[in-house]
Order: sequence, then C-alpha cells, then structure tokens
Amino acid sequence: MQTYKLSLKRRQTGKAARKTVSDREIMGVVYGQGLETTPLVGDYRTVKKILDQAGTSRIIKLDIDGGEPIDVLVKDLDHEPVSNVLRHFDLLALKKGEKIDVEIPVVLIGEAPAAKLGHVVHQLIDNLEVRTTPDNIPESIEVDISNLNEVGDTIHVNDLKFEGDLEIEEGWLEQPIVKIDEVRELEVEDTTEEVSADDVPSEHGEEEEEVSADESSDDEGKPKSEDGES
Repeated sequence: MQTYKLSLKRRQTGKAARKTVSDREIMGVVYGQGLETTPLVGDYRTVKKILDQAGTSRIIKLDIDGGEPIDVLVKDLDHEPVSNVLRHFDLLALKKGEKIDVEIPVVLIGEAPAAKLGHVVHQLIDNLEVRTTPDNIPESIEVDISNLNEVGDTIHVNDLKFEGDLEIEEGWLEQPIVKIDEVRELEVEDTTEEVSADDVPSEHGEEEEEVSADESSDDEGKPKSEDGES
C-alpha cells in the first residue's frame, strides 16, 4: 500500500496564534490513539497536494517539527462553502494493530453487457465504511460489473468478497452498490395549436372585401345629380 510523507510544524494557540500563520500556510490538527491533540501549520500547496493524493484511505507518514514520523489518516477537511478552498484539516493518528473505521472508495471494474445495449450502470455507493487495522486498509474496493446483463441486475454489499480482515456494519450488507437501470426517453410536449378551417381566411374572402371597399370608395367620389340620382 502506498504511503505519503508530510512534514508540519506545531502551531501556537491562543488569540495571537492567527497572526503567526501566513497567507501561504494552512492550519490543522492531529489527534488519536495515544497522542495529545496537537495544532499544526504547514505550506498550503504542499499540504493540499498530499491530502488530495492520500484521500481518506491511504496512510500518511507525518513528522512534527522533524520528530519521529507517525501514521495518520485524513479524518476531515473543511472547505470554504463558495470558493471550495481548503481552510482546515483534521488528521487521525493510528496505532498499530488497533482497528479503526475508515471510508474506502468503491471502484467499478469490467464492462457490463447491459451497457452495450444502451442501459445505464448506476453506481449507488461511492465510498464504503469498513472497520480494520491500519496495515490492512485497502486503497479501494473493486466491484466487477461484467455479469450485469439486463435491467434490474444488482450487486449488493454482501455479494462482495473482501480480502483481509474487513468488518462492515450489518445494516450495510443488504445495500445495493450498483444497479442496471433502463434508459428513460424524455417526453416532448406537443405545443402545436390546432387551427380550425373557420379561423383561416380564404383568398376569395379577402378579394371580396377588397372589391367592396373599392366600390364604396367610388360611390363616395361620384357627384349627385339634381334629382338625387348619382
């Protein structure tokens, strides 16, 4: 299993602590098995790069002020709600042989025959929480979907075969991880208006109206005779 190295400094606490942190640094904390909660600070870019690569399931070798490295996992990341910029991190110190709860990413492998028929492979669980020892944490949980042939085919958590000593809460065992769904075509509403024949003026009717208008104009322009005839 790949591990990552991260060097951080112990951070001062109290009201004046914030002034000692530059704009290029980020604050965090480490706590856990046999370790007193310790505030930390480090270079923003370096910290973010390592935390992004490690995710929540890969061990980080952390040294504080150049001391003896300890094994930690990313426990929590706090981001700005709008910009999504990382503003604080929590690391969990591990103790060899002692079980912990950790979220493992679920990765689909293979190709579902149902997908070739145009159906949708719907992944329902992206991360699965397991309980295990630090030296037994898998980088991912692989789910083979090559036997999903038709709509409705589903793989549940209890269908998986785990390597090593992994415990999963009983309530999760019946949960579906991936399912084949049918493609639903969008119904397009017909907005065409029906027009009756009575609403459409005929060409003949238009000619009659024009003729009537011309005759009326001619009558108005004619002088009247003395006996009233025009």
